[in-house]
Amino acid sequence: SLTLSGAVTGSAIEKTGTGRLDLLNPSNTFSSLALNGGSVRIASQGSLGGTTSLAIDKGEVLEFDGNMTISPSLALTLEDGALRSISGTTTINAPIQVRTGQGVTFGGAGDMVVNTAFGNAGTVNALKHYGYHANSDSALLDLNNNGGVLSTGDPRNGTSFYAWTLLTDG
Repeated sequence: SLTLSGAVTGSAIEKTGTGRLDLLNPSNTFSSLALNGGSVRIASQGSLGGTTSLAIDKGEVLEFDGNMTISPSLALTLEDGALRSISGTTTINAPIQVRTGQGVTFGGAGDMVVNTAFGNAGTVNALKHYGYHANSDSALLDLNNNGGVLSTGDPRNGTSFYAWTLLTDG
């Protein structure tokens, strides 16, 4: 892995290969990041510099290390990629697009709160709901006050759980 703790400036960064790139400076000013293999670990949204959209494909991971909120100014697109909260609480207010027929994996030892609709092609909320919370108490979803997602059955078994193929434990 490669850790960059100082200020990263300049134009676009392309992350390739299977290793991990750690971006720790909250005031990076590079123009954008392209993830083309492996993982990127950030300490804050500012660690991503001027990145306004990020595609996370199969085998790729965006890791959040520490308490942070990801604002709507960053659009995430997933195609069997993973979002992982390493420590602290990550609150995602950014739009999450899941490509048609693909999935997303949430995981990590930290807490993750997703406060935005997300779904297929950005035009529908494939999960038909808001306010998902994957956390470190081993429960994948906290569906408190989130009626309408389940009709019957245990969501861990996929029974009557709409979009169960989109959520897997990490």
